[in-house]
Amino acid sequence: MEENGTKLDEKCYGMVAHALNRDFRPLNEMQALAEKMSKDNVPINILICNNAISLAKKHGNVSLVREWYEKAKFLGLQPDSFTLSRVSHALIKGNFIDEALEVLEHGRKI
Repeated sequence: MEENGTKLDEKCYGMVAHALNRDFRPLNEMQALAEKMSKDNVPINILICNNAISLAKKHGNVSLVREWYEKAKFLGLQPDSFTLSRVSHALIKGNFIDEALEVLEHGRKI
């Protein structure tokens, strides 16, 4: 993605992800953002993961919460404690109690 010939960086994409989350946009828009980042060779960062997790939780999509949390872990990113609580809350609502406890335990260690 370029604006006036300037390539957007991780921070710019993070701000877009925050706006998508804040404005409660459809989940496919966050996925499109991640795909665009991939095409532009901009790495997924913690801002993207935190906002994607938050948006998926707002939509009640537990599988996407789990997917983004796993992606963050795979990339070696550390979600903040607020995001970890969102993950565990979504997992509990989805009846994934053991996974929720693992997330909480992981958060306690950091």
